[in-house]
Amino acid sequence: MTHTMTKAAQVVVKAVGPTDPDQKADDGTGLGPGEFRAVVSVFGNVDSYGDEVMAGAFADVLADYATRGAPIPVVWSHAWADVFAHIGHVEPGNAKETDEGLEVIGKLDVDSPVPQAAAFAQQVHRLLAQKRISQFSFAFDVAEAGWGLRGTGDQQREVFELRKFAALHEVGPCLVGVNRDTRLDDVKAVRADFPKPDRKAEDAPPTPDEPTTPEPDGDTTDDPAPTDPPAPPQGDGDDDNATTDPGNAPEAKAASLDPRSAALLADIAALG
Repeated sequence: MTHTMTKAAQVVVKAVGPTDPDQKADDGTGLGPGEFRAVVSVFGNVDSYGDEVMAGAFADVLADYATRGAPIPVVWSHAWADVFAHIGHVEPGNAKETDEGLEVIGKLDVDSPVPQAAAFAQQVHRLLAQKRISQFSFAFDVAEAGWGLRGTGDQQREVFELRKFAALHEVGPCLVGVNRDTRLDDVKAVRADFPKPDRKAEDAPPTPDEPTTPEPDGDTTDDPAPTDPPAPPQGDGDDDNATTDPGNAPEAKAASLDPRSAALLADIAALG
C-alpha cells in the first residue's frame, strides 16, 4: 500500500522577487515578480518525527518531472481541495539537489487573470517576503526507506531514513505542518514495513536485580490494607557500627532484599 505523506521543516528562503507583477527585478536577486528561491527540504537533519531525508532521495522524482516536462505544483499548506490554494509552480529545471537539500525557484501566480487567484498568490508571496512564513512542506510517496542508528553509547538513537521518493506531489509554503496527527498515523503504517535496527546493549530488558514493580503514587485513599508487615528501616549508609555477629545476619541480608522479601525475612528472624 502506498502512503502519501507530508513533511514540514524550517527552511531557508534565500530570495524573493517583487510581489507586484508590474515591478522589475532590480534588487539583485535575479528573480522576477512572484518568484522565490528556497530550500524546501534539508539533508542530514533529523526532524521531530525522527525522520532524516537522505541526499539523493529526490533524484528519481526530479528526473521524472524533467522527462515529462511537467511543472511541480506549489500548493499553499497542502490545501489540495481548494483550487485557489494551487498558487504556483516550479519548472523542472528549477529544482535541484544541493549539498544543503532540495532547492527550488518557484513562481507564484501573482499575475493570474483570475482576481481571486492573483490575490491569494500575492498575499502568500508578501508573507514570504516579510519572513512571516518560514516553513515549507512537500507531499511524497516513499520508494526506499529504512531504520538507521545515530550516535554512540547513551546518545545513540534510532532514525528513520527516507532514502528515495517514489513521488513528489507538490511543495509549498505553510505556517507549520498541517494534519500532523494524520501524518503520524501514516508514518506508523509506513515504518511497520521496515525492520528495526539492532538495539543497544543498554536497551536490554532489566536484570533481576533491578526493580520492576511500579513505584507507589503516594495516594493511598483507595489502596487496600497491606497484608505484609512494613519493611524494617534501611540504614543510613554509615557502616562504622557494622558487625559480623551472626545474630545480625538476617537483618543485614534483609537490607539487601526488596521490601516484601525483607519483611518476610524479618518475621522469620523474630520467630527464632
